[in-house]
Amino acid sequence: MKTAQITLMTAELDHLRRKPREGQRRFSVDDANEMLPLVRRIARDIVSLSASLRHLVYRLKFVSAGGEIEQMFPREIAALRNRIGDLRGRLESCLDELEELGVEPELPALGLFDFPSVVESRPAYLCWMHDEPAVEWWHGDRGGFVDRRPVSETSSRAAKRNAV
Repeated sequence: MKTAQITLMTAELDHLRRKPREGQRRFSVDDANEMLPLVRRIARDIVSLSASLRHLVYRLKFVSAGGEIEQMFPREIAALRNRIGDLRGRLESCLDELEELGVEPELPALGLFDFPSVVESRPAYLCWMHDEPAVEWWHGDRGGFVDRRPVSETSSRAAKRNAV
């Protein structure tokens, strides 16, 4: 594996985000919180797999940088590459599972996920971090984590109670 490919793999981990689909489900806060036990388990796997993958990619990058080391330990390098491939496959499966549920990975390696919604009659996202007890935050469709606001401060009951 070339250094450029390894660097690309590392960058993918930092920016692993899928684009929203047309006609995607819209969640109320109640819907999102009801689904949270399942999403929490998937999120835990994603965060763990991402950390393991990041570690192995950096390790491969370090070992591959010293060209003669790679020639000295070809089996170990091949095993490392295979393990990276396996972890990537498992990570993609977790992301596919979230996509099927309608949940969008904002920054999955960090455990940040979005539930498409409508807040104050505008497209928005209910925002949840893997260590938070419930879905209690939202941001506009062009915003992100730094733009999060508490759901309790919205004037719209649609995001709080009703799927739109």
